[in-house]
Amino acid sequence: MAVKELRESKQSNKVVGLLKEMNLEVKDAKMTMENGEEKDTKAIRGYIVISAMEKDIKIKLNQKKIKKNGEQNKLYKGYATIMDTYVSMADVLNKYKDLDLPDDWKTEVTVVKCYPKFGEQAFNTDSGFLVYTDLQGMSINSEKGAYTETATFQLEGYFSKIVEEVDEEQEETGRLLVEMIITTWGGRAFPLDLVAQDEVVVEYILENYEVGLTGTVWGDIDFTETEKVSVVKGFGKDLETKSTKFKKELVIEGGAEEQYDEDDDLSLDKDLIKKAMNERAIFHDERRNEGSGESKNNKKGFTPKPKTKAKKNVTVDDDDLPF
Repeated sequence: MAVKELRESKQSNKVVGLLKEMNLEVKDAKMTMENGEEKDTKAIRGYIVISAMEKDIKIKLNQKKIKKNGEQNKLYKGYATIMDTYVSMADVLNKYKDLDLPDDWKTEVTVVKCYPKFGEQAFNTDSGFLVYTDLQGMSINSEKGAYTETATFQLEGYFSKIVEEVDEEQEETGRLLVEMIITTWGGRAFPLDLVAQDEVVVEYILENYEVGLTGTVWGDIDFTETEKVSVVKGFGKDLETKSTKFKKELVIEGGAEEQYDEDDDLSLDKDLIKKAMNERAIFHDERRNEGSGESKNNKKGFTPKPKTKAKKNVTVDDDDLPF
């Protein structure tokens, strides 16, 4: 009898907009080949930021030049093209820093279309162990001509929590907090937080969706960054301080009419989900102990979570560190 495996959740996410920032570099790397041999290669690592729908969407990129089977990695080649030919908003503003900025300066900026996937990172920092979710780049292309700014997600996953949000006074806000377990390659899994705020969407999920079943929802990626300036007045020069607030929300705007039945072939197996989440917890413990010198190096990892509760996972290499 064949061993049942946890399949990968379907993700169909799309971001289209102006390339705001680009921070990519070529690094030395190692690739473990199919025969177990370790081979020297190169990797392109870093991130790009796409300005779309008045949001700045940061997308992490990390691809090695060769695959495990020795073939050339087409994504690496594509990322090299980004480094060599794409023009960011930062590039254009720097170009005109000592000149008058043309009214149409944004026409010089590359329009980018990306289909990223959500993933999880886990690592030690000076302030403690950090787990967070991010968007990891896959196929990325430039768009020519007219385009429509887009920042959307479509996610299939196992629904592990559906609760009504309450404020500090324990009053209901009208929003719904949803947690889905997203599964990735290799039988790995991590939790991802979403919210629903449209009244019709909230009501439909409460009446028709259940924890413990697999389903699909879609909506908007709402990643925003706001800067607050505080001024303290006194004698002489005012004291000015700046603080940055980040919001990372996935806002559900719709979904499939029904979740899969538990015995449906497309349903994510509850026992395999539990096993994958236990393995994630073990990985996190090992990675956390690495920071205190108590454990060996591990090669795989996970990602972050949105604002309200702290759960996230995604698989990554040790050198997949955040920037």
